Amino acid sequence: MAVNDGVVAAVIPGAQAKNLGEIAALRHDLTERARSGKLRPADIAGATFTISNLGMYKVDAFSAIINPPQAAILAVGRITDRVVPVDGKPGIRPMMTMTSVERPPGRRRRARGNFSQRSGRCDTKTLGSGSDDTLGALALKED
Repeated sequence: MAVNDGVVAAVIPGAQAKNLGEIAALRHDLTERARSGKLRPADIAGATFTISNLGMYKVDAFSAIINPPQAAILAVGRITDRVVPVDGKPGIRPMMTMTSVERPPGRRRRARGNFSQRSGRCDTKTLGSGSDDTLGALALKED
């Protein structure tokens, strides 16, 4: 999330067990505390995965930088109408590009290592997303 001095990836602990509404509420609280300079050390430590969204700035695709020692980061671009095959014919569908950077399994606990990068496009109906400005950047932490 953007703050006066740069960008902070605050942590949503136990995200795998929370619903989207709970994650959104926690993210809102973390965003307010980050922007007012009231984050605690626990709010930015221990994440295993980060989602970074620049779609609201009309960025189509980008490669995010992984935060060691996290396992991966997902870069989310904006939703745009694109021509894609639909029933064997050209059709227009809302699509987005997502790029992931992952640490190899043997290096996930180290601060340095080789990274693999994958890119893909996703139909927004598959994601169930109606807006490209709701995710921002957040880090997920396993309990």
